[in-house]
Amino acid sequence: MINTSINLFTSSKVDNRKLSVVQKYSYHDRDSIVFMLPKGYQVETIPRAKTISTEYGNYSSTVTVKDDRAVYIRELTINKAEWPKENYPSMVEFYSNIVSNDRARLVLKEQAQ
Repeated sequence: MINTSINLFTSSKVDNRKLSVVQKYSYHDRDSIVFMLPKGYQVETIPRAKTISTEYGNYSSTVTVKDDRAVYIRELTINKAEWPKENYPSMVEFYSNIVSNDRARLVLKEQAQ
């Protein structure tokens, strides 16, 4: 639903990590967006609900459709900690999965007349 096109985690950065990973602050974000569906259209595809839980944090997203509205809710919690450089690939996977899920799309189609 949120289209992020930049991936900061390239394989060269993953393979060449020299230092531990430090997340100095924890935080929690909760975003919700209400889409008003246009008249004459219906929902064809709804992104699947997704939950990711790791030592780095937690992520969830849902889309619910009722009547002429689609409600998107996204929550992200990042944990405060320090991880050894060996954990970096799994951290990259955590963030990559979030980016992938954030690119999911709600698809509408025109209703038959």
